[in-house]
Amino acid sequence: MSAVLESPALVRSEVALNPTATGAVAPEESRGSWKRTAKLLVLVISVALIASTVFKAFIAESFYVPSGSMKHTFEISDRFVVTRFNEDSVTRGDIVVFYDALGWTANSDYELGLRRNPWVRALKMAGIIPSSNNDIMVKRVIGVPGDHIVCCNAYQQLILNGHGVNEEVFLPVGMAPSQIKFDVTVPENSLFIMGDNRANSLDSRYFINHPVGPFISKDNVVGIAAATFWPLDHARILRNPNEPQLEAAGQ
Repeated sequence: MSAVLESPALVRSEVALNPTATGAVAPEESRGSWKRTAKLLVLVISVALIASTVFKAFIAESFYVPSGSMKHTFEISDRFVVTRFNEDSVTRGDIVVFYDALGWTANSDYELGLRRNPWVRALKMAGIIPSSNNDIMVKRVIGVPGDHIVCCNAYQQLILNGHGVNEEVFLPVGMAPSQIKFDVTVPENSLFIMGDNRANSLDSRYFINHPVGPFISKDNVVGIAAATFWPLDHARILRNPNEPQLEAAGQ
């Protein structure tokens, strides 16, 4: 019996009719694969963005220091992390990041109106809209609701509820606690805040006689500073160095 030989022309014809016979991919199948890959990529990016937004809004967020108002706790260009805020956990001596809804640093009536817009405020505090024109600030908590704070006694100390407070732990060497005299009592749901670089800090002291007042609302606090992470030689955990003394003075 003679062997049957396949025709080369026939083999080529079968390949053309059935591309998968040799492992080739049909154009329609290739396009479908790219579509599935693109959809998966969009899904992954969307989930990552949502997770990042939720993390920043409810857990922690990083910030950049643009000025020297908190020297030498923070240096200019330091980057640090804040933990999201629980109003019951804020104590005297904590470093807080807050949204300037009062307009302390607003440059115009238009900008002031934007800051007081509840939608803008919510989106900025959640980290969805970036900070601009110093509308997010960082300072140290000096007084909490009910505190009576006076500057200063004969030892150049702030007087907190009748007790002198030693702030040498975080104030630059030789710096007075304040060049501005004041006598205030902190109202409910409010905080009295000051920068550590008292000679170069726009804070509560400058608005004592201003219509908006010197106290920030606890509702505008973004979070409590937890750690500096950049540059690496500045990396450290941020603790409340004066808390025991401040708490004792508050009793």
